[in-house]
Amino acid sequence: MDNLNAQAHAHNKWAVSSAIKWFEDNDIQAYEDSGSIYISVNEDTDIQISSAEVAYRADLQASEV
Repeated sequence: MDNLNAQAHAHNKWAVSSAIKWFEDNDIQAYEDSGSIYISVNEDTDIQISSAEVAYRADLQASEV
């Protein structure tokens, strides 16, 4: 993995963990699976959110710190 790919991978991991933290802090059930985030809507429905939404929630979390 070259340096640019390593940086992108690290940023994606940061964004996913930050977005998950934002959802948890706002009482929204969310989980990560293979680099994607899913929101639990009810007992049998989960929705995958877009990478743009992940980035947006990560930015919100970073601005709250």
